[in-house]
Amino acid sequence: MHHELKARYLEALQGLDPQLLGKERKLTDLSGLFLPSAPLELAQARQRVMVIGSETRAWINKAAFSNIEDYVDLAMSKHQDFFDKELNDSNDRGKSFHNFTRALSKVVDRRGLIYSNLFCFSWKGSSPLRTAPELLSIIQHYSKRLLDVQIDYFAPDTIIFANGMSSVAQRRAFFPISGPDQVCTDGKDYASQGIANRQLWEFRLYGHIRCFRIQHPSSRSPEAPKARRFLLNLLAKELDTSTPSPM
Repeated sequence: MHHELKARYLEALQGLDPQLLGKERKLTDLSGLFLPSAPLELAQARQRVMVIGSETRAWINKAAFSNIEDYVDLAMSKHQDFFDKELNDSNDRGKSFHNFTRALSKVVDRRGLIYSNLFCFSWKGSSPLRTAPELLSIIQHYSKRLLDVQIDYFAPDTIIFANGMSSVAQRRAFFPISGPDQVCTDGKDYASQGIANRQLWEFRLYGHIRCFRIQHPSSRSPEAPKARRFLLNLLAKELDTSTPSPM
C-alpha cells in the first residue's frame, strides 16, 4: 500500500524544485511538504472518512535527504507518527484541530480516518495565502495535484472540509461549486435544525462523495462548536455508534 501511494505522490510532484524541500527552503520560508500516509488498517475499515484541514506549521524542519524518493518516505512516515500520536493524546486546552479529529475517531471507524490538508506547505508558520503570488501559485498547483491523488487513492466515503473561510476561494478553485467545471452539487445547510449560516454545509463531490464543510476547529465563533457537535452526533447516529461527548 505504501509503495503505490508513494508512486502516485512522486508522479504528482514531478517538476517541483527540490530547493523548496531542503535547508535552502529558508529562502522561501516554507514548511516541509505535507504528505498524508495511509492508515495501517484502511482496507479493514467499515467506512473511510477524510478530514481536510488548512496547513501544518513547522513541518519536517531541516530534513536531510538525498533525493525526492527519500523525502517522500520521510514525509509519509512523519505524517503517520504525528497523526497516531495526536489521536492517542489527551485533548489540548482551547480549540484545537486535533481535538476535533480525536472526537471524530470515536464516532467513525478509526481504521478509515484520514488526515489531510488543503495546502501542502505553510508559509512562515502560517497560511500560504500571505506569500508572494508566484510562490502561492506553486503551492496551489501541487496542493491540488496531491489532493486529487489522495481522494482517488483513499476513496473516502465522507470528506469533512475543516479548513475555514479564509481559504474559501482556493477551495472553490480546487473543487468548483458552479460553472462548466462544477464538481460540487446538491448543497444544503442545517438552518432548520438550528445551525447558524456558514457553520455547516453538506454537498456531494463528484456526484458520489458525501461532504461537509465546517469552520476550522480553532474558530472563535460561538456557533462553531455547536456545528461540530451537531455533525459528530449526526455521523454517530447514522453509523450506529455511541454519541460523542460534548466538545
